[in-house]
Amino acid sequence: MQETERQLIDAIQGGDREAMRRLYDRFSRYAMAITRRYVVEREDALDVVQDSFVNILSCISSFDYRGEGSLKAWVSRIVTNEAID
Repeated sequence: MQETERQLIDAIQGGDREAMRRLYDRFSRYAMAITRRYVVEREDALDVVQDSFVNILSCISSFDYRGEGSLKAWVSRIVTNEAID
C-alpha cells in the first residue's frame, strides 16, 4: 500500500527524516521535469531542484493539507517559482 500525501506530511512534520527522503524520492523527477521547462543547462536544473527541496522541507511545517493532490500542487508551485527566479 502506498503512503498517502497526508501520511507523508504528518511524518515529515513529526520530524521523520526518512519521510523527507520519501518526499524527495516521490517528487524529484517531477520537480526536474518542471525545472527543465525553464532551465536549459542540466547542472543548473539540478541546483534549482536541490534549492527547491531545501525550501520545501523548511516550509513544510506550515503546509496546510487540503486533500489528495494538494502536496503535489504545492511542490509544483515552489519548484516553478525557484526555476523562474
